[in-house]
Amino acid sequence: MNSELDKIKKWFQKQSTPSFSYEKRGIHPRKDWISLLVGTCVLVCILVGASLYLYFLVQNDSLYTVVEDQGVQEETINTNLLQKSVEWIEAKDKMMRDADGEQIPIEPSL
Repeated sequence: MNSELDKIKKWFQKQSTPSFSYEKRGIHPRKDWISLLVGTCVLVCILVGASLYLYFLVQNDSLYTVVEDQGVQEETINTNLLQKSVEWIEAKDKMMRDADGEQIPIEPSL
């Protein structure tokens, strides 16, 4: 009877406890905490470096400097293109004036 009871206890222990251990799965809490701590320290160092860089830029007034224009460039008008545009507008105006007296057919799709 004792052996049967021991068998039942062993069977329940196998069912209730997980089949893996920390060594088998490669879970090492100490290594995990060390990597987390090192990662946090690296991130803090990068942020401190960036903050100091911006602080010294603002302190030396080199962050908000505006470069002044060295000279004023004159803009030239393309007279050939302007003349073509004026001629096109005048031609459209003439077509509209000529079409005022004519009966324009209504578009059937409208």
